[in-house]
Amino acid sequence: MQTRQILSTLFTFIGLSLFVGVGGADAQSLNAITFTLDKTSTQGYEGNLGIDFNVNSTITLTQLGAYNDTGLDFITPKTVQIWNRNLPDAPLFQITIQPGQGTLRDGVRFVDIPTLTLPIGFQGTLSAYGFNDTDRNYNTNTGSLNTSHQLTTDPLISWQDNGSGFVMNRYDANVNRLPQNTNFQANFQLPNASFRGQAASVPSPSSALVLGIGGLATILLRRRRNKVEKFYKRDSLN
Repeated sequence: MQTRQILSTLFTFIGLSLFVGVGGADAQSLNAITFTLDKTSTQGYEGNLGIDFNVNSTITLTQLGAYNDTGLDFITPKTVQIWNRNLPDAPLFQITIQPGQGTLRDGVRFVDIPTLTLPIGFQGTLSAYGFNDTDRNYNTNTGSLNTSHQLTTDPLISWQDNGSGFVMNRYDANVNRLPQNTNFQANFQLPNASFRGQAASVPSPSSALVLGIGGLATILLRRRRNKVEKFYKRDSLN
C-alpha cells in the first residue's frame, strides 16, 4: 500500500508540473508590418496590392489589418487576404473590415480572426484591396520611395526578395486571384496590410519529458493496483 501511495503522489506532482510547464510559457509575438502615419500616401488604386513572405517557424495568426492612411475610421470596406503562392486561384483566408470595425495599431486597422496556423515552409502573400481617393493606399504615386513603414525582422518569417534585398511586391486589378503583376524595384513599395500573431504553441522538451514520466507513472500505478486486487481475490478463495 505504501508503494501505491508513493506512486499516486508522484503522479499528482508530475501532473501539476506539466500544467505549469505548458501554461507558464509566453508565446513569441509577431507584428508583420508597421507604418508611420505621415500622410504621404497620394494613390487611390482600387486593385489588389500585396507583398510576399515565407514562414520560417510555424505561426498562428490572430489578427489581420489594412493600412489606414489618415488614422481615422475607414470610409469604405477593406478586404485583407492571405494567399498560398502555390495555390493562386483563391485566397487561403480573407476578411473584410467594415467602417466602424477594427482597432488602429501602428498605422494598421486590425480585426480579430479565427486563429489561422501557417506551417513552416509556407510561401504566402499578404494583400489588401478596397482603397480609393478617400481611403488611400500606401504608395506615393510619384515613383519615389515611401519609407515610412518597417517590415518585421522577426525570425519567424522572412520577406521574399530577388537576392538584392528588394522585396517582391504584387498588384492586380483582378482582386479574385493572387496578384499577377510583380515588381522588385526599391521605389515601388506596396505593403498595404499586416498581420499579428505568435509562434505556434508546441510542448517544450522538458514538458514532453514530464509527460512521458507521467505516462510511465500511470502504467506502474495500474500494474501495482492489479497485483493488489489479484492478491486479495486469491486470499479470499483460500
